[in-house]
Parts: sequence; structure tokens; C-alpha cells
Amino acid sequence: MATEPKTILLVRRPGVSVPDLTANGCVVVERDLGAVPAVDFDGIDAIILTPDPVDAAIAETRRLRVDLGDTYRPIYWLAPADAATAFASGADAVLEEPLAKSLALQFVIGNRIRELVDGQRSRAAQVEPLAEQLAKGRAARIADADLARATLRFGDSPAPEQFDVFRIAIARTEEPDTTIADAIACGSTLRIVAATVPGRTLASTLTAMLIRQHALTGSESPGERLRRMNRVLAERPTDFLPAAAAILELDGTTGEYRLAQSGLPNAVIARGNTEESLTFGEARLGIYDSVYATRSNRLGPGETLRVGAPPALVVEIRRDPGHHLP
Repeated sequence: MATEPKTILLVRRPGVSVPDLTANGCVVVERDLGAVPAVDFDGIDAIILTPDPVDAAIAETRRLRVDLGDTYRPIYWLAPADAATAFASGADAVLEEPLAKSLALQFVIGNRIRELVDGQRSRAAQVEPLAEQLAKGRAARIADADLARATLRFGDSPAPEQFDVFRIAIARTEEPDTTIADAIACGSTLRIVAATVPGRTLASTLTAMLIRQHALTGSESPGERLRRMNRVLAERPTDFLPAAAAILELDGTTGEYRLAQSGLPNAVIARGNTEESLTFGEARLGIYDSVYATRSNRLGPGETLRVGAPPALVVEIRRDPGHHLP
């Protein structure tokens, strides 16, 4: 008989209460709804989400299914939840009270499905023509994504003269996620966008292109532009993926900067051997409606502003210590 799952990944917003999930002798590992780091599914036997808010649970369920790929892990929603909504987003079941009995039944069903999936994967690996077709299909999708992603790269043209006192460095990788870093000059202001989207697919590339369009256009503050693009992503969860992004504006004549970000690690101001963390805390874009703060300050001589998700995506702006601005 299949062994019952022992480790549950509980995904919920901070402060949302849930029933006791340890009644069946399970170990519970918690994760915030919309958290940035990818999930390590090793050792996880089942995933439980609280549908609060529902839009966030839908986006998180779809994201988990994308991250799982052809690996099967049962995903359950906790009641009260609309079963049709849960199933449409990729959940396997809605757990009702009494939770211990409902969970035990789903463990048995989930184990049987997992055994069937593992058996199918094993048989598929032995069918060479099918594997070759899948490889060709994946190569074609990557080629499509690479073609679209070619428009997302930071330009090699020199910065305008008013930015000569600043050294701008961008480092990013192509795997495993889609990353973008781009900049345009609007008069004396340099606008920079940096973003990362889960996966390396056509959907992730289209999401990145939409982020760049909204980040580099418009007269609103960086925080207001983040909210604008967040609403677009959240309204079309089947077309776009949750993303992490930062919008930075730098005034080349004064050294003043304005920064807003969502879903990325804290930005850092480096001064010599010391570093100051700029805390934002907002969840990834496309999860639920949110207000994004814009932080502003002046970059002093010799100071470095670092934004992104190291090592995959890093944008650094350093002010030359030998130049003075008005």
C-alpha cells in the first residue's frame, strides 16, 4: 500500500488562520502567498492553499502547476471555496471539515494518481520517437521565446552626457527565468526597468514585454506605474505570469532617484564598507491588487544603488565620487 504523505506545503497570506493540519501526523512547511523564491518540491507530498483572496489563490495555483511541470503533487484548497473555481485553476480538490478525514481520503487518492503519473513518465522515457518529438517541440518554443526576448535586451548605445557622472552596470542571466533590464532617457531623467518572470516560455516573454512597455511609459510615479501594470497582469491570469519588477528613475542633473519595486529582494545603498537595505515588501505583480510605494532620495558621491534579484538580475548605479552636482 502506498505510504501516506508526511509533509504538507501550506501556502497562505500572513494572518489567515487555518485548521490544525498536523492531526494526521503530518509536518507542515509554510510559505507566504505570492512569495518570490521558487518552490523546492523535494520532500513535499501535498500542497494546501487558503483561497483568501481567491484571485491570489488562482494565480498561485497556476504558477505552482507551471513550476511542477510533469511532476505531480496534489494541490488542495481549503473550504470555503468554490469547487469549480478551484478545479479550473488547477487544484485537485477542496478540503471540507472534518479536515482530518477529508485529508486522509485525499492522501490515498493523491498517492494513486502520483503512482500512475510516475508510471506513465517511466514508459514515456522508453519511447524514443516520442521523446524526440517533445525535444523538437521544446526547441521550437525556446526559439520563439529567444526571438521575442531579443527585443528585451539593454541597449549598447552610450548614455547621454548628463549621466556621465554615474556608472550604470547591468548583469542578468537567461536561465532558468526570463529577465529584462532596459533604460531610456527622458530629458535629464533616466528611466530603468528590471524584471524577472518565472520560466522561459513565450508567455513569460510576453509578460516581460508588457512590463517594459508600462514601466518606461507614462507620467505617473514609479509606484503608480507598477500598480497599473499589476492590474493588467491580474486581469488576464491566463495570458500572463506573476512577475517581480522594479522601476527606477534617476535625475542626471541632481542625483535624485525615485524607486518602486514588487516581489524583488530589498534594494541596497552601498557606502564604502556599509550597506543600507531599502525595504518594500510588496508581493509579485499579477497576484492581487496592491498599492506600491515610491521611495526617493539623492545618491551621494561614491554611493551605489543596487536593485534586482542577484545573481540572475542585478542593476547597479554608482555615482562618481569625483564629481559634484548642483
